[in-house]
Amino acid sequence: NAGFRLRAAPIASVTNTVARQTIDASGSIAAYGLRSLPSQTSIWPVLLEAEAAGLADAYVDAYQEPRPVFRLELLNATGALTREIAMREVSDLIHIVDPWSGIDHQVSVEQITHEIAGSIHRLTLLCEQFLAQDWAVWDSTALGDRWDAGTFGQ
Repeated sequence: NAGFRLRAAPIASVTNTVARQTIDASGSIAAYGLRSLPSQTSIWPVLLEAEAAGLADAYVDAYQEPRPVFRLELLNATGALTREIAMREVSDLIHIVDPWSGIDHQVSVEQITHEIAGSIHRLTLLCEQFLAQDWAVWDSTALGDRWDAGTFGQ
């Protein structure tokens, strides 16, 4: 039929592969329940299946047992403390040293609460013990020059 014409453009095919951890987390699931990642968003779609499985293993290894939580309170008693109160943000990495209790830990700030009553400013930080771990190592040379080889860690 001479009157029929078709105009088309190619479209990319998208597939999803689910990468599963190889670490047995059944004891943790029985004790604490099954938890998913905080985001249901598909992340790092350029990772190869083995790299994604390594990332899943790292998450399971890091979070299958609860890490110690620290609660710190600061009052604006000095200029230095007032500066600390004003500067702290969620995800800050801080080092706690208390010779009396023997605590000497790197912690990451997970939650911040400010209370102001008159001239007193109280900052409460909920912190989790920092876990120094390389979560995934990748080399995406197969993807061209879009990404360098590297390490994703906390």
